[in-house]
Amino acid sequence: MEDKMTEEKETKEEKKKVEGYQVVNVPTEHRLAIQTPEGEVISFEQLLVDVANDIKEIKKGLVG
Repeated sequence: MEDKMTEEKETKEEKKKVEGYQVVNVPTEHRLAIQTPEGEVISFEQLLVDVANDIKEIKKGLVG
């Protein structure tokens, strides 16, 4: 019983160690998605929107 709990803790800790975005499989669909460092699963489209918004903010900071 303790081995199972230890194994679950190790799995959760491994998920927390992830740095950066990852491509993951979505179990309910047969396609790939993006997993954020926080563990949230988002679509490629959402990632593109996030990147576009980040670029816009960076441009504002550089151009003024």
